[in-house]
Amino acid sequence: VKTSVANLYKNPSFTSELVTQGLIWEKLIICDKKDNWFQVKQRDGYIAWVHSFYVIDSSIYDNNELLHKKENWFFVKDSLLEIKINCNEKYFLPFGALIPCITYNNNLTVILPDGEKADINKQKLLKSSESITFDRVLELSKDLLGIPYLWGGKSSFGYDCSGFVQTLFNIFGINFPRDSYQQLDYEGLLEIEYSKAKVGDLLFFANNKNVNHVAICIGNEEIIHSSGYVKIEKLKENKELYKKLYKVMSIKNIIK
Repeated sequence: VKTSVANLYKNPSFTSELVTQGLIWEKLIICDKKDNWFQVKQRDGYIAWVHSFYVIDSSIYDNNELLHKKENWFFVKDSLLEIKINCNEKYFLPFGALIPCITYNNNLTVILPDGEKADINKQKLLKSSESITFDRVLELSKDLLGIPYLWGGKSSFGYDCSGFVQTLFNIFGINFPRDSYQQLDYEGLLEIEYSKAKVGDLLFFANNKNVNHVAICIGNEEIIHSSGYVKIEKLKENKELYKKLYKVMSIKNIIK
């Protein structure tokens, strides 16, 4: 992905359903091609269609050995991080984007997929090669409060519920599934009673046992989730949502 965010569609058309997104530098495996569209497979196994103007070939990555070193890759921890390429061009990098940065002329420099470079503030980044606690990830998620809901969204330009959760688990280093019903079946999650939910545990909601929403417990009977926008609320005060609570899953077996 060469743009900050790439929209991926169910079919090769902009009038088709937006089903998910890819973030800058994300690797997409081409499965098929139709006109100016590629059918691609993402790291999480999702298959969808992306227009060619969102993507670029991997030559910059392939030909730069510095980009092959894990210690040179960082997660963006700001909700949106502005970088300037030149006086007339800027990028807004979304939270959770995994980007390569190297020291260049005594400054930390981000390399973009087309080879362009820009100075970047190290304080706005998390080194991907260093361990981070899930509590820290949840603390960072609070900077995303107010970001609007977007069906198929998984960037800080807009999240759906499962895209929000997946982004947080990706920063922690877990290749979490994309959709809420898939997340419910993730190996290692352990079903528990709601009264035993702890910080980080996942709450799944359903209509007639069809899972359609997911939230994260942050303690004190509060959840953080994307519903209209990213918000924190006391679950029992949202009576409409509370009555749809389907399963509560402990993450203790997957978070070390």
